[in-house]
Amino acid sequence: MLIESADWHSKQKLLKAIGHQDCVCVGSDNDLQALCAYVNLNVPVRKQGAKVIGLHKDTWVVEGMNIRCRGISTEPSIVPYDKGSGAFYHKIGYRTLAENEIQSLINGFYKDILNINEQKVILPFIGWTFATPVKEIIRKQLGSFPSILVHGGQGAVRPVRQK
Repeated sequence: MLIESADWHSKQKLLKAIGHQDCVCVGSDNDLQALCAYVNLNVPVRKQGAKVIGLHKDTWVVEGMNIRCRGISTEPSIVPYDKGSGAFYHKIGYRTLAENEIQSLINGFYKDILNINEQKVILPFIGWTFATPVKEIIRKQLGSFPSILVHGGQGAVRPVRQK
């Protein structure tokens, strides 16, 4: 359960943050502040929260893990949060692959992706797509991040025929 700082400002905000219909708070706002102090003293683990999944400084944040250049941490220090079971980050997950599964995925991806269109068309698109997760780093270094423009009517793209 996530209770933000502002949720401790009144009983109404606290009950809204808790979100359970059967919860009540019969104390005063002063009692609520005492409860907040008690909880703060007794919560041993503190984590940084992020309302958006994705890149936060040098950490890729998703539910249940942080991914950094030195590896995957299944005990994340930055956690995504948004209230409700329908929050977007609950719908995205990563599965850890064995080494042979990684190689099979890579082989299959490049075998199929290069047959979508001519290489001079598809390779820049793949590069742009792979760069988007680190868009903010590129923008910081270069001052901008290029937009991609895909245009043409239905049938404008002609797939490469396999030989």
